Amino acid sequence: FHGGQILSQKNIHTSIKDSSSKSKSSCGHICYVLNLSGSFNFEKSIEVDPCVRRMSQNKSYRLLPASVMWLYACDTHKSHISPDKLPFIFKPQSWSLRKIYDANLKVTGTGFTSIERLGLRHVLSAIGVSYTENMGNKNTHLICKDATIRGAKYQKAKEWRLYVVKIEWVYHIMQNGYHLHCEKEFMVCKGDVNFQGSATSIFSSHDRKRKLQK
Repeated sequence: FHGGQILSQKNIHTSIKDSSSKSKSSCGHICYVLNLSGSFNFEKSIEVDPCVRRMSQNKSYRLLPASVMWLYACDTHKSHISPDKLPFIFKPQSWSLRKIYDANLKVTGTGFTSIERLGLRHVLSAIGVSYTENMGNKNTHLICKDATIRGAKYQKAKEWRLYVVKIEWVYHIMQNGYHLHCEKEFMVCKGDVNFQGSATSIFSSHDRKRKLQK
């Protein structure tokens, strides 16, 4: 993007010409390279995409990779958000997002800023996970930004026997998908949940027997 405009071969020459005539300083403009889907390799993008290659050769521009989740968050928040605010979600990764089809995950979070919650909600929706702003006993997971906080939400999640996990669990299922008991290494407090009992609320009745026997 250049000033909120989408660059193409048609207008890229004008943009570069304008920036050169207005300023001789390097990196005066930011151009976001948006990855719409799939894995991302920045160097490869410069090599194969003529628009990206040409922009990279102009010293007036600084190219920054961003994910479609970043674009959604900016649009929803109606303001510019730095991809560095939540790099694992707002920046494209070298692997593709994994869709989750056979698990009924309903998660909420605690300790996150409004922008971070936007990013979480968009990326979880993209992989097939339901995110709720408020926590209820129908939720399956509570995601904690700060694993050291033991507030009222944490205590209620324990009472309702929800999985209380670190943000790293989200990164794990984004990359690897969801599998039974994958929460174990990401639990805020080890031993909080009886995994065999909690698993029954996650998988649908059609898949539950098959999953629990694995």
